Amino acid sequence: MKIDNITLFGLSFCLLCFFVSCELDVYFQDANPPEVEAVANIPNRFMGSFECESDGTRIHAYRNLVIEEHSREFTTSIQKVKETENCSIVAGGLYLPGRRECIPFEYINDDSIKATIYTIDTLFSFSPSEVAKLHKGRLFLNMKNGLGEWMTFMISPQEDNSLKWEVIDVPNDIGKIKDISQSYTTRVTDDKKTKYTIKTSLANFEEIISKDFTRECDILIPISKRHNY
Repeated sequence: MKIDNITLFGLSFCLLCFFVSCELDVYFQDANPPEVEAVANIPNRFMGSFECESDGTRIHAYRNLVIEEHSREFTTSIQKVKETENCSIVAGGLYLPGRRECIPFEYINDDSIKATIYTIDTLFSFSPSEVAKLHKGRLFLNMKNGLGEWMTFMISPQEDNSLKWEVIDVPNDIGKIKDISQSYTTRVTDDKKTKYTIKTSLANFEEIISKDFTRECDILIPISKRHNY
């Protein structure tokens, strides 16, 4: 992958994880599934290292933490390095704006270099605003936003040992929302979109699952044995 000067040095190197990309119209008042006790750690079945089918991003699930590992290869010219503020080549390493570590690189020719940037993001860690539940063989990861609304991710084991990662995504349809729950609140965003927060029972939540009100985030393909820590 070739990244030009503007892209390479003018933007953040951190990729947005798929948690951020899963914008919803309907949130929940509580962590899901309702009436199911939270678990204190990631169950063994879901622990290990996985590769996202979509782009090769690696997911590492430990007992008390899930992290996402990105790698991005780029090439650039020596001249662009010299012209970019706070960017330099020192002692065989490349220093980039906004990053403290020195990145190893290799020369492609007299004018160009190639390097790989690694970034690690935390996807899930147990806290009052990040709650995990296990129900009917599926793992549910719940995250609460700054408004106190919960979004729920559902991880389902597949026959080939991969994991299907989905977000619970109830349609922005007041009729369908009322079919699920009569208890809900609304808010309007700055761009005039209506968002709902609904309260559900376990039966309501299972109805959501049965109606396939989900959106696939990725398929996680196992690449190592499960972690024991």
